[in-house]
Amino acid sequence: MVSVIIPYYNRPEKIRRCLDSVLNQTYQKFEVLVIDDCSTDPLIIDNDPRIKVFRNEKNLGPGLSRNVGLDNAAGKHIAFLDSDDYWSSDFLKKCLKGFEVAINNPVMVFANTFSVTKDGVSPRRVWQEEISTILPNILIDKRPWATSACVWKAKVVKNIKWIDSRNWEDYAFDVSVALKCNNVFSIDEFLVFYDAEGNDKLSQERFEITIINQNRSILFISSSLFYSQFRNNQIVRKAITILLINHLISNLQTKSKNKRLIILTKAEFKKWNKVSLNIFIIFLSFFPMNVQLRTLRHLKKRIISGLTKF
Repeated sequence: MVSVIIPYYNRPEKIRRCLDSVLNQTYQKFEVLVIDDCSTDPLIIDNDPRIKVFRNEKNLGPGLSRNVGLDNAAGKHIAFLDSDDYWSSDFLKKCLKGFEVAINNPVMVFANTFSVTKDGVSPRRVWQEEISTILPNILIDKRPWATSACVWKAKVVKNIKWIDSRNWEDYAFDVSVALKCNNVFSIDEFLVFYDAEGNDKLSQERFEITIINQNRSILFISSSLFYSQFRNNQIVRKAITILLINHLISNLQTKSKNKRLIILTKAEFKKWNKVSLNIFIIFLSFFPMNVQLRTLRHLKKRIISGLTKF
């Protein structure tokens, strides 16, 4: 059985389409766990024994709502489906088949995704080569899979919690899984539809709040990887260093007043890099913001090109 976990917040029309795509799957052994994240719009769902509804007492965000689903899931496999996304009718069947044919014992199988707008559909995040691992892939470029495009092994992910962040929380979850099992399997078919329309996207927050949440996720990822088997992986070290520089730049651009996050970001940078580079970052903080921004961007380019050792 597959446990399909759907966090919901004020999308009464879109969740109907989402649920229909689950109920119309060719593979019918599933349960649906809808987590109503303290919505103000009524959640009206057909009386179907396969659908269970849980309501949060306060708004927790999609990540923590998924934890509610995990705590109540009974399936051998887990799928996280956003309430405005939807599946092709063969999605579950083909993903489960992927577990059978894969030779690398994957923790997750994923399919390709279409982005849906008023102008039609178009491929989203298409990759030229086969993806077989979580790390270091998700740190090098955009995450190859959408959250709604994955089916996970419950025995691996059941006790992994989504962190309290509303941006990049999916990256943090993937990294936590990779520390237990890093293998995935991809299906070269477009079986998932990502709704890119509307003002109700969970990720649409004020830019500064988005940066703060993303920074929180990056700090979690950095700390998790530093105390793991990936600590000495040069690709991971380089990717984390670049991510931390990016967030120093973002904090400067937004003139963030959250000094604690800036201090923590610099602390993570210090852990991953040699003394001379850390002294340089400390020294740089005494200069005007425009000089800091220009220098950090130049440093990032040098690290990417391999001219600066870290």
